[in-house]
Amino acid sequence: VTDFGISRVIDSTRARFQPTSVQGSCEYMAPEQFDSEEFGGIGAECDMWGLACTVVEMLSGKHLWGGLSWAKIMRKVCDKKEHPPLPAAGVLPATVGEALGRCFAY
Repeated sequence: VTDFGISRVIDSTRARFQPTSVQGSCEYMAPEQFDSEEFGGIGAECDMWGLACTVVEMLSGKHLWGGLSWAKIMRKVCDKKEHPPLPAAGVLPATVGEALGRCFAY
């Protein structure tokens, strides 16, 4: 799973940067990627968010956000502080749900 073309080499694993434009596949983008100034810059948390999105999509077998436009996804993620819906409790073991919840932390 990759998103070629937006990778950036950084000097430290704890570094953050402020991009000059929004880059990425919006369905998998963390709040920091939509608005890095508001959410504190892009760092490793964005990778965790993207990984969690991939896991949710694999477990549910459905496209994230049900085909919403990028603008509606951005509003849900940034303004409403939502993440993609998790599969039903019976489908998802509690420990997996907890781990995904940590990946989607704001």
